[in-house]
Amino acid sequence: MKKIILIYPHFITIRDWHRFGMEYLLDMGYDVEVWRVWDGFMPKVKLNLGIGMYTGDNMHDFSLLEFESKVNNNKNAIFILMYYQNYIYVRAMARYKCKYVLFDGTGRMLKDYTVPMRRHSGEKKKKNVFIDRLRQQYVQGLLNVGLKYFRSHLPRHVFLGTDVNDDWLKHVPKARKTYIHSFDYDRYLEEKDKEIEEKHIVYIDQGYGNLHSDTHMLGIVYPWSDKKAHGKLAMIFDKLEEHYRLPVVVAGHPHVKYDSEFLYNRKIIFNKTPELIANSKFVIMQWSTAISLVLLFKKDVLALFDNDFKKFNEWRNYYNANYKYFGVTPCNMDIPKMAAAPWEYVHKIDEKTAREYINEYVKMPGTPDRLFIEVVEEKIREM
Repeated sequence: MKKIILIYPHFITIRDWHRFGMEYLLDMGYDVEVWRVWDGFMPKVKLNLGIGMYTGDNMHDFSLLEFESKVNNNKNAIFILMYYQNYIYVRAMARYKCKYVLFDGTGRMLKDYTVPMRRHSGEKKKKNVFIDRLRQQYVQGLLNVGLKYFRSHLPRHVFLGTDVNDDWLKHVPKARKTYIHSFDYDRYLEEKDKEIEEKHIVYIDQGYGNLHSDTHMLGIVYPWSDKKAHGKLAMIFDKLEEHYRLPVVVAGHPHVKYDSEFLYNRKIIFNKTPELIANSKFVIMQWSTAISLVLLFKKDVLALFDNDFKKFNEWRNYYNANYKYFGVTPCNMDIPKMAAAPWEYVHKIDEKTAREYINEYVKMPGTPDRLFIEVVEEKIREM
């Protein structure tokens, strides 16, 4: 039985291996393990799993020393790296001559990198610029050494969601690259041939005000943490339900521990987001990668925010950029005129714009119309 080991960064507290296709690999008879490695730079957090995540007993946290030893003991396995520009990982792959594959650039979103980041309200000011600069030089030095290891022992294959031609991947031969779609496109493939009805309005909850506490251990500060926006959202939902004579349902975020079974007096439904979107009149969101499903199922969208949300870095860096790209005027719940008639801000996305976005961020033209993991497993079998 061939062994596959998936390695991901320690600073990602939760990873949805169900969406990746973990069960598929297990059903195909592979011995699969998931490793997370702590590199000492970020706070060490517990490996937590949300609702609907893969929860097998083959998921492990390792220190650096443990990682080196484990790679040595499993050097005949095939490794899958989802974050490859890491000195620790590529050194181990090269040192023990391991077979490994990468995937990158899948499930991206339009982002405006020209907008400067603001310091989060809960983020501590840097006390010593000189020490911070030394640390940056040290990290860059590790990356340079890592690139040397990478070039000396290239991956057997790379799966790309788009053209990623960075200083690392440009050394990988074209024959070792396969372009592939995002995980969300898998969910579209599973739902697209089913009968679709407009049963409800769906709110894609991203957990603002309910996010798991582990995120705060990493210094991430989100808007609506005091939940004061929830009353405004409930009011908007009431108006929409009365106007459209359809219920608002909440697509629950799998990383979130909610205070109760219901949110804003609406039922939360987990692990059904593609199905909920497919059977919706339109979709309410702040913004997320779920926009790909909105576009694929050709649904209208209502973007909701308030004045507090506009202070959020994500608003500045990609929410607003996406609104502009799609020609969407978001509804600000703090502006009485907007809050009084939210249905006026339900937007139909132009088909040409939707297709351009899908081609760039969801599924490049010509990529295989099969499940993500089927394409990956086929290449692993060849190895």
